[in-house]
Amino acid sequence: MLKEKFLFIPFTFIFLILMLIFLIFDSSIRFSHNYYVSNYGDDSNSGLSEAHPWKTISKVNNYNFKPGDVVHFKCGDIWREQLIPKNGNETGPVTYASYGTGNKPSLYGSVSLSTPSNWIEETPNIWTLNKNTDNTQSDPNYINPNKFLICQKNGAKVNYYKNVSKSGFIKIDSLSSGISMFNVQLLVAELNLTTN
Repeated sequence: MLKEKFLFIPFTFIFLILMLIFLIFDSSIRFSHNYYVSNYGDDSNSGLSEAHPWKTISKVNNYNFKPGDVVHFKCGDIWREQLIPKNGNETGPVTYASYGTGNKPSLYGSVSLSTPSNWIEETPNIWTLNKNTDNTQSDPNYINPNKFLICQKNGAKVNYYKNVSKSGFIKIDSLSSGISMFNVQLLVAELNLTTN
């Protein structure tokens, strides 16, 4: 009986060590969080519940998400900022989703030109667009395909080829019916756009 107790102690110790190792390496998925973003939120909120959402995509872009985290945008809301996906990995991507009811959330990397502050009166009755209204990311290398997952649904495909240069390209295959893409924006210097 005493011998069995002494054998039990090393096995228990080994089991605990293995569990600790598992928790350390698997914590990125097991301890993921849900974050919420709404036009009626506040960036000083925790973002961890529908009752305390963040407000801006800028807050989302500047937050250090962990693999497995999910960012939920409120249905019916509109953002005029550019989302820059980052972090995550192949086994634990950062997922972008929606919550609530109504129309899907709209994320535009643009500004509303109906806002008076977006216009400058150069001379009487001659107006130009305020240069500070550009929300776009000018660096084409901000897309890191190793840090996020592009979802492909219903046969539509988006392929990102890693060599973003004159010879690199982004290919978007849309379906002939059922789903449409709009507000697709590509900002890459010296990139020749061709269609098939």
